[in-house]
Amino acid sequence: MPGLLSNYVSRGHRLQLDFNVQKGSTLTITERTFVWFDSANNTLKPVGGTASGLVRTWSSEKQARRDAAARFAGVANFTQTVLDPARQVTVDTGCFMRVKVASGTYKVGTLLGFQKDASSNYLYADQLTKVIHPAEAIAVCMTAGSSLTEVEAYVISSREFWNQLINLVKIIPFYVNATNYAANSTKFVTDWSPGFECRLINAKFVADVATTGAGVFTFHNGSNALDDTLTVPTTTGIGVSVEQDIDDAADYNVFLYNDALDITADDGDAVSAGSGMLYLSFMALPTL
Repeated sequence: MPGLLSNYVSRGHRLQLDFNVQKGSTLTITERTFVWFDSANNTLKPVGGTASGLVRTWSSEKQARRDAAARFAGVANFTQTVLDPARQVTVDTGCFMRVKVASGTYKVGTLLGFQKDASSNYLYADQLTKVIHPAEAIAVCMTAGSSLTEVEAYVISSREFWNQLINLVKIIPFYVNATNYAANSTKFVTDWSPGFECRLINAKFVADVATTGAGVFTFHNGSNALDDTLTVPTTTGIGVSVEQDIDDAADYNVFLYNDALDITADDGDAVSAGSGMLYLSFMALPTL
């Protein structure tokens, strides 16, 4: 067992993995640092920073965060300096710990992912921020409050394959035919139940007939309309997709066993062409 840290607790029967840490002129790892395994150089490295971190060309912050989450090995419970020799260390793939977060409002179950440094092109190695999609998440918040800069969280390595957050996602397809696409405030999905307690996190439309008018999809939990809608551009070619992350301020995107989903299509003029698949991503509420 690795030594326990202050504010770092390993619980349950989580997987423990051994990694090499190589001696390097710039490689420094401190306790409570998020680390990744550089297979090309056979060594653990901190996620953040310019010297040893996961520095990427930022096509988008979302893509860089997903790239880092997929490589995330765990939280360091050791210290490695430039004076230390190469050695083997053990890393837990899951732990409860206090983590620094971007100041804001957090809820129990809020997903947390890596945060980009405000002025540089790298990720922080010890600070997280709220994310919506589990492909970007490495932790689940266990604290509720506003103006928080630290929270209790359960941190999950990408290598804990049976408990990756992405495995909690189920994608449900709905077909939007030409009649429904051209509808004017028509509810084409009514009282549909996901069948499990979950959160609607993303909506994606893929056109199979080129659209000639903008389409707007509104999602409802019972009588409550969600904040986020999905808008299809006026001209969308066959196979072109558009998506929207869903994050409702009142948590109407959380569906419990007795809740039902309605979807309204509104083309605005009821004459435009278009049809396609609407894919909704639901994430099962994590139980830790």
